[in-house]
Amino acid sequence: MAMATAVAAAGRRAPALARASVPRVASVGVQQKRFSSMPSAIDPRPATLASAGAGGRSSVSGVVATVFGATGFLGRYIVSRLGQIGSQMTIPYRGCELNARHLRVSADLGQVIFADYSVRDEAAINKLVKHSNVVINLIGQDDNSRHFTLEEAHVGAARRIARACANNGVEQLIHFSSLNAHPDSRSQFLKTKALGEEAVREEFPAATIVRPSTIYGLEDRFLNQYAQWASLPLGVPLIDNGSQDKMPVYVRDVAAGVTQIIRLGGAPGQTFEFVGRDVYTNAELVELVFDTIRKPHRAVPVPRPVFELAARVVGLVPLGMSKDRAIRMGIDDATTAGLPTLESLGVDPVRLERQIVGILRRFRSHAHHDEYLEE
Repeated sequence: MAMATAVAAAGRRAPALARASVPRVASVGVQQKRFSSMPSAIDPRPATLASAGAGGRSSVSGVVATVFGATGFLGRYIVSRLGQIGSQMTIPYRGCELNARHLRVSADLGQVIFADYSVRDEAAINKLVKHSNVVINLIGQDDNSRHFTLEEAHVGAARRIARACANNGVEQLIHFSSLNAHPDSRSQFLKTKALGEEAVREEFPAATIVRPSTIYGLEDRFLNQYAQWASLPLGVPLIDNGSQDKMPVYVRDVAAGVTQIIRLGGAPGQTFEFVGRDVYTNAELVELVFDTIRKPHRAVPVPRPVFELAARVVGLVPLGMSKDRAIRMGIDDATTAGLPTLESLGVDPVRLERQIVGILRRFRSHAHHDEYLEE
């Protein structure tokens, strides 16, 4: 009993030296209710924190961020990047907590807090952003799902988050859209992304919009999908001989660009287009993937209507393709004149050839596992 009392007392008091030398870091503004989607507010804190330290993981950057969609492919890299500069983060998630817990080690001890929530619950969103000075919205999905339509995910959720940021005095809102987003696009993904941009601008005019091209990395559904198609008996189908231009961007470059935007104060009201250094056709990308995994290159040209019809049928089974994704594959990547890019933020995009071996090495046979890609 005496030992338990001593331990409790030790937990309440820090040594005098620690109190004098370590800046007080306010607690993150929400804590998870285990059996409810409604996070509850705890200790209030100022909207901004004074930065302290050398600038690394154990420093205080002054950034208190809520990152929606952090459990996705891009989210883990952005959270990791924010953690490296000493940021506090609230990670909203839905579903099983095991899907998010890998993000806990992205920052120093106690700097990442998780909150179970529903994106349809506006009161929960308000509490999640109430004490943050930066909010990043990465929510998105490729197709309609049984839980959310594309419009609900890209427009409704974006509007609620932007409205909550405006109502709670958030300083910076960074909203992720997509390159080629247009309200008249045949692709429902690109159409709803464009409508989401409009909704965000209506609710939070100073928001920063980021339009990335196709993002590649270790866990992507882009290069990895092409490599998986190597097992198809007839080869990789390409729309109109794969003549469409693509500018894939590396996931770590996108995360670095987000960090730079935050350092610049959010670049209020601006729209950035994050694209890679080089332009490839779909045919060139497929050839590069097959050369990397050391498999025979088999590409099958397919007329666009046939490809889209086939994709619609194949989309009924989990082969990673749908009619909407087929439409997006057939669209050329094009940047908008005058809009800033990664280079405008001081980020030099890496070449795809420098990263592709590390991404696709697992698809090689053991005989070619350690070979480099020829220049």
